[in-house]
Amino acid sequence: MRLWSSIKDNIFRFAFGPATVGVLRLLTRVRLIGRSNAMRFRGLTKHRGGIVVCNHTHYLDAAFAVWALWPRRLWFTSQAQNFSLPVAGRILSFWDVVGVVGGEGGKELFNAQLGVLLNEGKSVVIYPEGNLRPFEKELQPFHKGAFHVAITEQVPILPIVAVPETRKMWWGDLRRGMRVEVLPPVYPPPLPAKGEYVAAVTALRDQVFQMMSTRMAAAN
Repeated sequence: MRLWSSIKDNIFRFAFGPATVGVLRLLTRVRLIGRSNAMRFRGLTKHRGGIVVCNHTHYLDAAFAVWALWPRRLWFTSQAQNFSLPVAGRILSFWDVVGVVGGEGGKELFNAQLGVLLNEGKSVVIYPEGNLRPFEKELQPFHKGAFHVAITEQVPILPIVAVPETRKMWWGDLRRGMRVEVLPPVYPPPLPAKGEYVAAVTALRDQVFQMMSTRMAAAN
């Protein structure tokens, strides 16, 4: 199992990662800003993982996080029903994607899986909006899950904002591109007392939401 995991790590670093970066730079008109913040996050998560939060506005937005943090391998989350799709399900399983399971006990299982990954030094990408809304220029409300895990596990959060932008080309046509901005890492507060825990999670969620919302508004 450890050997197979190492093989997948190398595939990610030396094949999948470079291919993803190449496609984004050459074919999809994506601009990456703030890579120094990504490098700072990599330094903070050398021995313990962290959480990367992105808005869900593009079919390839998982690749934005890959570009920002490559050659660091990332772990992703996805709705559990996606694992039953013929092709996508196999891809998700190959890359050890963590399924978001509904129903009784689903949240606890999901949080426990993330805790194991973070303690192994692995960083996880989460979309706190939950739903994909292609080329949306405003944030949807955030769920609290990512921020609950950040406080419980005491790991940093790296916000990444993807903003659709339109560029006028030399022949006069308009082409849609994406501006991807990596914001400074956010540290969770110390683990609060039981009676203050919900308020601390809400405050952290609102802090990150405001950071990302402000950058989206400025980019627009």
